[in-house]
Amino acid sequence: AIEQACYRFPWTEVKFLNRLKDKGTPGMSLRGEDGAVNGFMVYTNVDKEQGDKVTLDHCGVDQVVLVNLAVKPELQRQGLGSLMLDKLKYKAACGRRKEIVALVHEGNLSTHLWLKANDFFCFKVERGPFTTGDGFWFRYKL
Repeated sequence: AIEQACYRFPWTEVKFLNRLKDKGTPGMSLRGEDGAVNGFMVYTNVDKEQGDKVTLDHCGVDQVVLVNLAVKPELQRQGLGSLMLDKLKYKAACGRRKEIVALVHEGNLSTHLWLKANDFFCFKVERGPFTTGDGFWFRYKL
């Protein structure tokens, strides 16, 4: 429900669950005092030399890909997304990663601005990764 409330082109529940079943794709949820999920993050870890997904505590891996992040609309702009991102930055640094990257739809300006506010920078435009348009790659150097 959070995904559908946040994005024009949300993941389906099947896609979301299939992504989380992948061992190399951890997720993180942000829960309120009542136990309800208020936000989530999905990321994957990439070994550029081998091109495979691995667990975050594996040494020698240099990149984390932020695949998806969302916060309930009524709780946005309160720092919850940045809190999850800070946790990912910490985990990535402890795992000796060199960078965190994210591919964002060209029409998702609010995410572009949010990533820039969290010290990411755009480094590449990719033509056609989404059925509905191009994407921008953002990078955070650790």
